[in-house]
Amino acid sequence: MSDLLDNSDSSNPESDAHSAPQELSATPQLIDRLYSAGVLNSPGRTAALTVVNGPLTWWPWVEKALLFLGLALTLSGVVCFFAWNWDALPGLAKLAIVQAGIVGCCVVAWQKKIETLPGKAAITAAAVLVGVFLAVFGQVYQTGADAYELFVGWALLILPWVAMCRFAGLWVLWLAIVNIAVSLFWEQRIDARGIDSEWLLLILGLLNGLAAAVREVVTERGCDWLPIWFRRVTVAASLAMFASPAFAIIADFSRTGSAAWVSVAALLIALAILYWQFRLRKPDLFVLTSGATTITVLACAGMIRLLMEVADEAIVFFGSGLAILSIVAAMTRWLTCVARDVRQQSPETRKNSGVDDDLLNTPSDSDAPRIPLKQLLVQLSDQGLLPEQEIETALTVAAAPEEHAPWFVQALIGFGAWLSCILFLGALAIAGLFDEEVAALGVGVCLLAAGSALDRFTNTPFTRQLGLAGGLTGFGLVGVGAVGLGSESEFACLTFAFSLATLVFYKAFHSEPFRFLACLSTVGITTCWVLDASVFRGHNEAGTGWGLHALVLVETLGAGAIFTLFRKKDLLPAGYAMTVGLLGTLIATLLPDAPQVWPSAIILALALVWIIRQAWTTDSDRWKEAVVVASVGTGLLAALSAPGILAAVAVTLLGHLERDSVLKRLGILFLPVYIACYYYNLDTTLLLKSLALIGSGLILWAARWHFMRHIQQAELQQPELTTAETQP
Repeated sequence: MSDLLDNSDSSNPESDAHSAPQELSATPQLIDRLYSAGVLNSPGRTAALTVVNGPLTWWPWVEKALLFLGLALTLSGVVCFFAWNWDALPGLAKLAIVQAGIVGCCVVAWQKKIETLPGKAAITAAAVLVGVFLAVFGQVYQTGADAYELFVGWALLILPWVAMCRFAGLWVLWLAIVNIAVSLFWEQRIDARGIDSEWLLLILGLLNGLAAAVREVVTERGCDWLPIWFRRVTVAASLAMFASPAFAIIADFSRTGSAAWVSVAALLIALAILYWQFRLRKPDLFVLTSGATTITVLACAGMIRLLMEVADEAIVFFGSGLAILSIVAAMTRWLTCVARDVRQQSPETRKNSGVDDDLLNTPSDSDAPRIPLKQLLVQLSDQGLLPEQEIETALTVAAAPEEHAPWFVQALIGFGAWLSCILFLGALAIAGLFDEEVAALGVGVCLLAAGSALDRFTNTPFTRQLGLAGGLTGFGLVGVGAVGLGSESEFACLTFAFSLATLVFYKAFHSEPFRFLACLSTVGITTCWVLDASVFRGHNEAGTGWGLHALVLVETLGAGAIFTLFRKKDLLPAGYAMTVGLLGTLIATLLPDAPQVWPSAIILALALVWIIRQAWTTDSDRWKEAVVVASVGTGLLAALSAPGILAAVAVTLLGHLERDSVLKRLGILFLPVYIACYYYNLDTTLLLKSLALIGSGLILWAARWHFMRHIQQAELQQPELTTAETQP
């Protein structure tokens, strides 16, 4: 659920990769690259993307977002409702209610046609309700069946729908059900026989690997409805299952069974197949990064184990940190070279690479409208959005080899540096540096300065990785020294130290992972301080915890200002950190004995209304009516649901408004987290939870119905509302 003038000759798809700067075609990736290099400012970027992609349109995207968000909330509410398991209603009535829901969903799918979006949503709802029906049936009749039989029956019953629907989301649901069924069968029937449980991981790895292989086969034969993210989800799941038994071998070489060794052999075969398929035939950088991450984690674990056998603790920690840096640097260098090679290939190849595409949806270069980059830059200059003398600079930057790593490679870099930082801190703790607060503080500042110098003035992956790890280690030592020297609470000292270090060294580091992790650490520690300090909790008789709500307000304003008012490349890591911090802070509102949530709900409702107002930029006479309706719906949503759900919707909407795929991913990924936390909130009964979730889903569906009715009436007068990104 996220993003998503032909004046050039596109007959030769490889021409752009090797053409002169004046012959380059403008693409969204080139525009973002110029923006990242500081050549284009935020208004220039927006104007350029509007020329290349057309005006940012809303209805097709909003339709899908409202439909599937409403479906997720409503189905979650239905599950909570039947988990409540009320005793006043007869068993047959319970079963009849679920059956009526299944029949109703099937009727909707039949009327709307199963190949349409509402039809797919209806079939998905019916598939979920089948599982609810089986669970209620087991409660009513107490059949004594094992839990795995429920999931086996569920998978078999919905398989015809899954096969007919041709919907990737439903296939993922079915695959998850099968994985759970196999796991429960092993736990309830096989474990009692004393068979090594690592065989289960091997079976699950083969199952998910088979799903990935089937996807590739049917796609090569013309099937176009299984998107690229299905490949990536199944491949990542398969690698995780194959790699898990390898840790048992590393932990104890002499006590591992045959299952672990078979899993290692399967992992090696899988990695070889992935290299052949997704490096040589159909490059996919995300899949290659998944394989590189698997190798990195296992190699690091093996290195730590080896050093533990031959050295003392301090050397183990320090040597392991260096080993991790070396391995991650080597992997990063290789992945960067692969990305550079793929960028020089045809648009069809880049479509599958994960280098230029948005993970969820961005039109491929072969589908995107084309305009010469120089012509676009001249247009921006005529509009006063780009100085004329900067045109040649922009063309030179666009023609230079691209070195910027995709977000998942950046994540691997950050993970390696973070893990090395922990090991370095462990080595320093063993050496006794933590006992001397002043020394820890001084060494921390020196490491931050040295790390920023390495990051800024060196070009090799290892030195940059070393600078990043050294900076993070120094960041942690500054916190250790501040805690030892301060007289306040530990969280207060850490908040002050991290905030000061972030302000001083944010600009000194060019590394986006450092900026993000430093800001995220500061925001996280501040949240812990607010939750821990009685002066901020403010638990009066009403239980309002004003400190928590004040933090939500600051994070909301900070993230909103960075992404809308002061959108600059240097500030984006801080904006992402504040967004993640906001989404994490709101989880605290769902914990037991949490303060009342209405202040945070009001703050986020106002933010969502403001985003809706910013998004509605058409000249329609009904824009005021649309904003009023959206505001009323937002108010109802705030009154019923948890603030986290409001935040997830707002972040997703903001991501679409700013054409920022990272924000959309964050909103989508945090929504199920909030639903799960809300389900386990012991301060609210399951009945109230179900009513709140179902009510929230119905509000979103009502909003979709309202806007669909008006948009269909006005689409001839407002054609820009009917041509839009095609993915939620």
